[in-house]
Amino acid sequence: MRISTAVDSWLLDLRAENKSPRTIEWYKHKLRYFAEWLERGDVGAVEHLSGDLLKAFLEHVKSQDVALDGRRAFRRGKVSSLTIHGYAQVIRTFGRWLVRVGYAERDSFEGVRMPKVEQYVVTAFCWQGDFILRFLR
Repeated sequence: MRISTAVDSWLLDLRAENKSPRTIEWYKHKLRYFAEWLERGDVGAVEHLSGDLLKAFLEHVKSQDVALDGRRAFRRGKVSSLTIHGYAQVIRTFGRWLVRVGYAERDSFEGVRMPKVEQYVVTAFCWQGDFILRFLR
């Protein structure tokens, strides 16, 4: 089965499960980019998926410093660790789904560890009377 066909089937399944349109769009964005990258490398079938391909794709995403699939431009010339983690999360979930519905015999991404996410300090401002209180999380 072609990866692009499996992606379309999974998106249909998500709609049937009544997932939110924004969730479906998030999955679609990430999986279509993965499928396009695979097909540019002549890997178009579900049977050819592997953990090494997922790792190579994540390295590819990390190396991008401009628009990733034409949808977003990244600031500071660097893709965040949260973005990389999001791609890995969606693709690994897709791999489990392929097994669950019988499109694959085994989860090709099972042994791939999730990428580490950098710690971020988020600064929040709260207006209280005449003072602005600053909280660090």
